[in-house]
Amino acid sequence: NSKEFGTLLISNNFKGEGLDKIQNKINEFDLPLFYWLANPYINLNFKKALDLRHIDIRIQMYIKSIAKFNVGNQSGVNDTIANYSPTYTVPRASSSENNNCPLGTDIIKSQYYL
Repeated sequence: NSKEFGTLLISNNFKGEGLDKIQNKINEFDLPLFYWLANPYINLNFKKALDLRHIDIRIQMYIKSIAKFNVGNQSGVNDTIANYSPTYTVPRASSSENNNCPLGTDIIKSQYYL
């Protein structure tokens, strides 16, 4: 469908972990992405639809809720929207652990951890 799109969020907490997993998910859906990148020089290849950086957060949340999918690193925005649209997340490991356990070991059942 030509009206389908996804969203990409790379927050300021992103340290580069799981970049290949994010790229794989982008490639799997192959849709234009509304995006918010804390670092515009992140090495990801995707079809750009609209930069969300200067869009009101309420509008961003609405866009994410109707997206075909959401992908990015673990952040409150993606955690919040996971019940409304498929959300694929690279979790942040806690600072005392070096594993794929989400920060604080909280797991959101409707979120897919990459």
